[in-house]
Amino acid sequence: MKSDKKFTPFKNLRQSCKDFFRNPALYFDRSFSSSIGKQIGWFMAVFLIVLFILYAIYCFLPGEGTLGERFSNLLILLIGPTESDKMPVVFTIIVDFLGLIILSGLLITVACNILDRRVEAYQNGEISYKLKDHIIIIGYNPSVPSLVKTLRTEHGSEDEETFILIQSGQDATEVRSSLQIALDDWMVKNTVVLHGMSNSGKSSAT
Repeated sequence: MKSDKKFTPFKNLRQSCKDFFRNPALYFDRSFSSSIGKQIGWFMAVFLIVLFILYAIYCFLPGEGTLGERFSNLLILLIGPTESDKMPVVFTIIVDFLGLIILSGLLITVACNILDRRVEAYQNGEISYKLKDHIIIIGYNPSVPSLVKTLRTEHGSEDEETFILIQSGQDATEVRSSLQIALDDWMVKNTVVLHGMSNSGKSSAT
């Protein structure tokens, strides 16, 4: 059945602006912690706003160079602190300082947060992979390690290259630890643990 709802970007933008001005701190915390895309969006928004403000100020300062040359000089200085004899000393220091905060502070924080979320998602079994010619085991109980061992040794060590996907509602970290305790490393290497029930739609069978 088709949904009657239409994509209305301007309406969503107006609602986002309304939510932001209603409680900026709450809106920032909620959106910044919701997804990686919004974190990157916040970083780009801060970078562009700072760049626009600095460029507007720089355009009114005395000196030589066209608007395009001034923009490129400012962008280079903001991205990587360098000495510049085309800008006032105080303005150069301010641009250098803001560049360090945005790129060395905010960008690194966003990048580290993205990696931390990726690691956490893997550990929790929340990432599905496109696997081919693999074996799926639905559910987990104490007999699963023996089943994995049987599957691995049935055709000798060559079968270690075959992926075995275990999809279970249990904690993925505990399942993975149980497998590592009961099996040799080569048996667990290509065993993927996915958190979810059989009807969750997370299975990546192809």
